[in-house]
Amino acid sequence: MSLSYAIYPNKVIRKNSETFRALIKNRNTYDLDRIIDQMVERRAGITRGEALATLELFMSEIEFILEDGGVVNTPLFYAQCSISGDFKNQEDHFYPSRHKVKINLRPGKRLKAFAENIKTTKVKSNVPGPLLTGFTNMGNGAKNSLLTPGVMGIVQGKRLQFDESDPEQGVFLLMDGNNHAYKVEEIFKNSFSQLYIKVPGDLMQGTYQLQVRSNLKTKTLRSGTLSAKLKVG
Repeated sequence: MSLSYAIYPNKVIRKNSETFRALIKNRNTYDLDRIIDQMVERRAGITRGEALATLELFMSEIEFILEDGGVVNTPLFYAQCSISGDFKNQEDHFYPSRHKVKINLRPGKRLKAFAENIKTTKVKSNVPGPLLTGFTNMGNGAKNSLLTPGVMGIVQGKRLQFDESDPEQGVFLLMDGNNHAYKVEEIFKNSFSQLYIKVPGDLMQGTYQLQVRSNLKTKTLRSGTLSAKLKVG
């Protein structure tokens, strides 16, 4: 068992430096019922009723101690109450409209030591960007195979929408063996799941990769490429 994480760009960009941060992946939420179920499953000899009764008694005692002004110091956590809000003078009283009781929590010795020994596993990050799933040639109905210069085509996928006023964003055709990216200038539909484009009329014969570049809802330009290669001629 290990803690899975992936690396993502940090939204807080430091001056003259692009930073990245780790985000925990595959988070599962464990409420009291699920914790008890796992206790019973992992430890033979304890019933669900016994586990529930023990935990309920423990939590009730914690509440009693805190309400009485006490400090809870267990291997798992440290807890105590505080009161927030300003008081006008020494004769002032607690008013819910101005004051609030807060529970202050921090890890106990056992949790601190446990955190130092947790093993980690790096997994692939799933950075949201354009996802291309298909291309249909509207001239002959061919799918994921042919580009016809001057003819309309439909790009299918997810997160395809882009800002047409930004020259860095849009639909591009990358020719095999050529570093140049041919930008598609005529866009007739620009939506999340579909792009209606007109293939450039002067496109040379060859094999191309269809790519969409967009930074909508993100701060960085991201691209997605259709896995199938498209041919002209």
